[in-house]
Amino acid sequence: MHRPTRKLLASRLLCVESLETRRMLAFVPYVGEVSPGQPVAFLSNGGNGCCVSEVVGQFLRDSGAVVKVTQWNDITNIDGSPTAAGNDPGIFNPVPSDATTFLSQIDEAIAAIPEDSPLLLLGHSWGGNSMLKTAKLTTERNIQFLGLYDPVGDGGFRSNVINDNTNGISGIPANVDYFFNRWQQNSVFFNGVPFDSSSRSGEFIPDGAAASDQLRQDEARNSDGTVVSSSETRLRHSLVPNDDFIEVQTIDAISNFVPFPPLADAGADQIVNAGQTVTVTGLGTDINPADTLSYTWQVAGFQATPEAPLQSVANPLADPNAPSTLFNASSPGIWTFDLTVTDSTGRHTTDRMTVTIRPTPTLSFVKLLDEQLELQVVDVEPNTDVVIVWGTEAGSTYLPQYDSTVSIANATVGTTVSSGDGTQANGIVSIPFTPQGQTFRFQAISAGLNPSVSQVLPLNIAGVPIIVTPVGESGSLIGELPNVIVPLDGAFGIDLSAMSDVVGNVASNVGFAARLAGNQNLPNWLGFDAAGKRFHSAGASVVDQWQVEVSAIDIGSSSELETRSFRLTVESTSNVWHNASEPLDVNRDQEVAPLDALIILNALARGTGNSLNRYRFENEASFDVNNDDLVTPVDALQVINALNRIHVSESEGAPAPSMANAIDLRRRTTLHPSEFEREWNDIDPKASVTRSIVSASQPDPTTLAIERYWPLADDDALNESTSSENSVEVGLLLIAKSLRN
Repeated sequence: MHRPTRKLLASRLLCVESLETRRMLAFVPYVGEVSPGQPVAFLSNGGNGCCVSEVVGQFLRDSGAVVKVTQWNDITNIDGSPTAAGNDPGIFNPVPSDATTFLSQIDEAIAAIPEDSPLLLLGHSWGGNSMLKTAKLTTERNIQFLGLYDPVGDGGFRSNVINDNTNGISGIPANVDYFFNRWQQNSVFFNGVPFDSSSRSGEFIPDGAAASDQLRQDEARNSDGTVVSSSETRLRHSLVPNDDFIEVQTIDAISNFVPFPPLADAGADQIVNAGQTVTVTGLGTDINPADTLSYTWQVAGFQATPEAPLQSVANPLADPNAPSTLFNASSPGIWTFDLTVTDSTGRHTTDRMTVTIRPTPTLSFVKLLDEQLELQVVDVEPNTDVVIVWGTEAGSTYLPQYDSTVSIANATVGTTVSSGDGTQANGIVSIPFTPQGQTFRFQAISAGLNPSVSQVLPLNIAGVPIIVTPVGESGSLIGELPNVIVPLDGAFGIDLSAMSDVVGNVASNVGFAARLAGNQNLPNWLGFDAAGKRFHSAGASVVDQWQVEVSAIDIGSSSELETRSFRLTVESTSNVWHNASEPLDVNRDQEVAPLDALIILNALARGTGNSLNRYRFENEASFDVNNDDLVTPVDALQVINALNRIHVSESEGAPAPSMANAIDLRRRTTLHPSEFEREWNDIDPKASVTRSIVSASQPDPTTLAIERYWPLADDDALNESTSSENSVEVGLLLIAKSLRN
C-alpha cells in the first residue's frame, strides 16, 4: 500500500479570526448558511445519481461540515434526471461530457464560502472529472481535501480525465492540501465504464498536492481490509466509493489530514423564570482526539423584549472560560450567549444560545362580583394553563399536579383558565365573602414545563365587609336597563347613562362590571369600559341574543351590590332603525296607521335630529322608513303618502291596499282618539300652512311648520313647482324642514 505523506506547511493552516472580529453567518449560493471556520464539502455523483458514499457524507455532517450532494453536471440536481444541464455520457451514449453549468455554479458557491472554512471536493465517475476541473479552476484558495473515486473523463474514458489540462494544469494542482484517489482496473464488460478500465492506470502524474494517497483496488474489501467472502470479489466501477474499506480510508484521511475545527455546541435555548440561577453547559467535539480544547463564553447582547435590538452589556457568567457556568437570571429579558471552542492549533467554531427570562406572573383584581372575584394574570406564556388558588392564611402549600409551591396555607384551587395565544388570562373565583372583613389571599400559577408563581395578592378592605347584601329592588346604584338591538358587523358604543337615569347617582364610590348571565365573560367582540361606564364594539360577529348583567358595587362603608340585566340582540342588518319586513310600520304593531307618521314627527319635534345611533332600544320605534340611516320629514311623508294613496284608491272605487286607518288630508279627520287629534282646514294647494299636533303623552303642543305640499291629484300644481332641489315626489310633493317652536 502506498503510504500517504503529510507535507502541510504552517502557511497552509487555516487563518483563525479573533473572537472580537468573529463574522456573522455567510450565505453560500446552492448551499445555505455557513459559519466562519465551518467545513464545506461537495460530493458529486456520476451518471444517474451514482454513487457517492452516504457513509462519508454522514461522517462529515456529524463532524460539523455543511455537505452538498450534487450531480456531475448540475449543482442543483443529484439524481441525473434528464433536466440536468449538459449531456450524460454513458455506455450507450459515449459523447463528450459538458460540465460547464456545474463549473459555473460551484465557482459561484466557493466564492461565497468564508476563507477560513475548509473546502472538501469528492467525486465519483464523471463527478470525479467535474471535481478535478473545479480544483484546477479554484486557484485563489486551497482545497483541503480532493477525493476522486474511479473518475471518468469525456466519452467515458479514464485517459481523458488523467490527461485533463483544464486551466493549463496537468495532474493534480498545487492548491490541493490532501489528494485521495482510488480506482479499479477490472474488465470494461464487468464495469461498463471506464471503457479503458483494464488498460489505463488511474494514477495522476504529476501530483502537486501537499499530501496524497493514490491506490488501485480491484477487489471488494471489508472495513478491516480483508477481501469480501463471495463468489464475485471483483470491485465494480459503481461500487468504488461505497466499498467498506475505501470508506474507512477516506474517513481516516479526512480525520488526520484535514484541519477540521472542533465542533461547538452551546446547548439548547432555555426559558427560565426571573430570580432563578441558570446553568449554561457547552460541549466541544473534535475528530482529532489528540487536540486539547478550550472554551470561551461571551455575551452577544441583551434584549428587554424580542423586538428590541441587542444591547451591549457586561458578561454575567460566573466563569466564562468553563464548559459549564452559572448566572443569576434577575431581570426579565433575553440573553444571547456565544460559546467558542478552540483546539490546540487555534482552529475554532462558535455556537449561539439564548436564555429567555420570563417575568414573574402578576395577579391583579379586575372586578368584584356577587360572591365572586374576577382576577387577571399577566406575563404568562401563550397557550399555557393558568391556575388561580386562594386561602385565608399565610403559609405554604405544595401542589404536586402543578409541581409548584404557593405561599398560602391550605390553598384551594379556584379556577383554571388558558392564556390562549396571548400573555394574560382572566379567571373568576368563587369565595364566601363575609361581613367580618376576612382577609383573603390569592396566587396564580403559570403551569407548564417550567411553572412559575405570582405574588400573593391580599384582599382586605379596611376591615369592612366587601359585599354584605344586595340592595333592594328600588335600587340606589343602577336603574332598570332596556333591551338593546345592534347591527351585525357595525361598530357601536353604548353609555350606561343612556340606558338608565340611575347610574351610581347615590353612592360616590361605585364601581361597575359587566358579564353575561351565569358569570360568563362577555363575547370577544363586546367590551366594557368600567371607568367610562360604556359598552363598545368594533362589530358583532354572529346573529344571536345574550343576557348581559351589569353590577354596580359600592365599596364604601355600606358595601352594597346591585345587578341589573338586559337582553342584547344582534340582528342581521346594517340599520336597526329600519323595519325591513314592513318599513311603514314604524312602531312595529303589525299595521300601518297615522300613528306611525306621528311617531316620526313627534321625534323630530323633540329635537331627535337627523342622525341615529348604531344601536336601538327595543322600546324605540323604527323611524328610518326609507333606510337612509337618518330620521327626516321624508320618513313621515312616506307613511302619509302611503295612507293618502289608500284614500285615493277607495274614492275611485279601487280595492284598498291592506293598510289600516286611511285618511283624507283635505278635510278634518280624527286619526286615533286614544293617542292624539290632528285638525286642519281646507287648504290652498300653494299656500304655506302650519299643523298643530297634540299628543296625549305630551301636553305641550308641538308645532311642525310645513312650507308647501300638493295633493297628488293636482297635476297642475306639481307642474308649477319650481323648487325641485329639496323636493321629494312620493304621492305628495313636500318642501319641508322640521322646526321646533
